[in-house]
Amino acid sequence: MCMKHRDPRSLTGIKINMPASCSGILRSLRAILLLCTIAFSLLATPGHAQTEPNPPNVLDGESRYAGWNVTDFTLAADTLSTSGPDDELSDLLSKIQKGLALNGRFGILGRKLPAFSGELLDEDIRRSRLFLAREGYPASKVRTEIDPDLRERTLELALWITPGPRVCVEDVTMGGIPAPLQPAADSLRALEAQDDRYSDRRALMTASTIANLLQESGYAEVTIESRPRRQPSGGVILHFDVRPGDLYRIGSIAVDGLPPDLVPLAEMRLEPVIGEVYSPTHLDRVRADLRDLEILRMVQLRTEPVAEGELELRAHLTTRPYRVTSASVGTWTDHTYRIKASWKHRNLFRRSRGFSVGGAWSPNQWQVETKAWWPSMPTPRAQSHLRVAHEAEREDAYDADHTRLGVAVTFKPDWFNQWMFEAGISHVEVRSHSPDDELRDLNPGEQLTLGITRQGNHTDDLLDPARGVRFRLRGVGSPPGFASDYPFLSGEAGASAYLPLVAGVMLAGRLDLGAATPLGDKGALLPRERFFAGGNSSMRGYARRRLGPRDSEDNPVGGEARLLAGAELRFRLTSWLGMPLFIDAGRVWGQHADFDLVDLEWACGSGIMIFTPVGPIRFDCAYNLTGQRAERDDWAFHFSIGHAY
Repeated sequence: MCMKHRDPRSLTGIKINMPASCSGILRSLRAILLLCTIAFSLLATPGHAQTEPNPPNVLDGESRYAGWNVTDFTLAADTLSTSGPDDELSDLLSKIQKGLALNGRFGILGRKLPAFSGELLDEDIRRSRLFLAREGYPASKVRTEIDPDLRERTLELALWITPGPRVCVEDVTMGGIPAPLQPAADSLRALEAQDDRYSDRRALMTASTIANLLQESGYAEVTIESRPRRQPSGGVILHFDVRPGDLYRIGSIAVDGLPPDLVPLAEMRLEPVIGEVYSPTHLDRVRADLRDLEILRMVQLRTEPVAEGELELRAHLTTRPYRVTSASVGTWTDHTYRIKASWKHRNLFRRSRGFSVGGAWSPNQWQVETKAWWPSMPTPRAQSHLRVAHEAEREDAYDADHTRLGVAVTFKPDWFNQWMFEAGISHVEVRSHSPDDELRDLNPGEQLTLGITRQGNHTDDLLDPARGVRFRLRGVGSPPGFASDYPFLSGEAGASAYLPLVAGVMLAGRLDLGAATPLGDKGALLPRERFFAGGNSSMRGYARRRLGPRDSEDNPVGGEARLLAGAELRFRLTSWLGMPLFIDAGRVWGQHADFDLVDLEWACGSGIMIFTPVGPIRFDCAYNLTGQRAERDDWAFHFSIGHAY
């Protein structure tokens, strides 16, 4: 039972009529009596008060402590009586405490102190016991302690949990599974190991996994009910009652919400599922295909039974605004900052055929371009591009201008992989600032290029992946002969991998290799066909382009071969703050025949990551471990939006 503290302000004196000559003495006696009473009251107050388990309106908070701030809140297992593994119970209590009202809320400026009330305390006790019951502790009890500060009108509160007996799962049974899926369903029983603690949450996850198995096999209307059956031993047998319903296929499609010129395009993306067994994964991919058109703001898919074993797939689609004007400032590859602006019309020529005009500027590069695109009928997931652009490079060793007309076709065999085939012709002018003869011999000319790119993204997040693999393969060539004053052949291969290690920690790694060689009798590569390294997206031990061959005036000129490698541990400290530890390696060789792994240069470092909806903002600091001191700085600092890989 919690003890109530006497409040000195509630004490009342005894009024006695006395002669006026004694009034001074009486006032002194009354003051002394009052001080003694207060001291006795405070000394009689114990350091804490206890309650019986779960009494209603404990502490009589409405009349005594209502509105007092809770400066400290503790939720812990009662050391006098525990049940179950300590780590397991501590983890459960940690989850409970975060959701209790009297725990307060934590923000940037620290913990916001909650105001105490009896109702909140009762609610937190009920919430704690309900959570524990759903996690296998149905007979938990709560003991409450309070330590008030009468002067500051604050209190410290503790809830001590006696969890009671731990309910274990003794066996798992399933009924109603279709015979073809019985072997797969039997393997799911391992999700609920015998003698493991019962949990509503885990039972729901298991039921969801069973339902997903059946839905992916065509049972669109499956229902599952889980029932724990208590046993004399105190454990439970967890039974899943499965009602699969009929096996369905997609028999027809219907589209609404689009203007007439876009309906055939949407139907083309939907038609591949006709005749297929119902599958949520297939519908997710269809939804992604429709969004890939870049003209739809809302995509809603639903299925309706139209006959025995047959569904109609109905797509309700809403278009985006066609005209878009945008401007942005950010980072781009190794440019410290880049300013971009564009205007585009997503459906200027109807049937998702669009047009755009735009430009970008950074300290070493600027460009303007116009581009038109259209779906490549009749193949779904294919799009063609026609691009006219002028790009200017202003580097320390040279100036270069490229005016290019190009056409490209992109094809996605699935949502994770993409092919791109491209061809273009450029007029190139290079003006050298270097005393080296190799750059000074580059005269204006034309260049016909043909290229093919294969890339895949099998990660869980485009901006901040935590698991999966990305890769990119690219080959480009300019054949000797017509409209090829500077023929060459170039190839690149790169991959990044992501692996979660423990909670809040993941490992990222990358490897990139590229090589190029001039063809014909020119014997030199144009600057844009050469490889450079150094900067926030390549080798972070060097500033932009500073790793690799340089001319006699110490200006980067690039080379014919490049290798970049790296590994990074990413620690997520809070929901918005993280810290990386990385090591980078790289090298650029002037001639591809000079390639030698012994020449690799290494750097290590750390930094700060701030997670935002547009990706992580990073501040990285790297220290060079190798290389000639005369050619490098010991330290390099980088700012970027997004990860290096």
